[in-house]
Amino acid sequence: MTIPEHPTPAEFEHALRRGLGRALLWLRTHDAEPWRDIITECLTHFTGYDAQTDGGRLRYLTDVLEATGKPESYFADLARATAESEDDHDLWQLLPLAAALAKRGADGARESVYAAFHR
Repeated sequence: MTIPEHPTPAEFEHALRRGLGRALLWLRTHDAEPWRDIITECLTHFTGYDAQTDGGRLRYLTDVLEATGKPESYFADLARATAESEDDHDLWQLLPLAAALAKRGADGARESVYAAFHR
């Protein structure tokens, strides 16, 4: 299989949802802004097949954030999703990500973790 140099939005979304390395390669060589909605969706919602077998995606998702070149531009969406989500699978993904962002000093990340636990 050859990997396209200039992916379509559908190809990018497929790769990102599956946690494939090609999505990271594309982010590192292309402007992430056209894919912002796809990236935000995959950051704020669990896109794996099975949370028990897919394992944690923290490393991959933090790599995605960094590869965008503007990770801080996603922090508000992540904090809001963490504070408001009621889906267990989404929270299983969001809480470690928000905690990692809080350690980096991201505005609202720590508060969003607290809000998720105090509902």
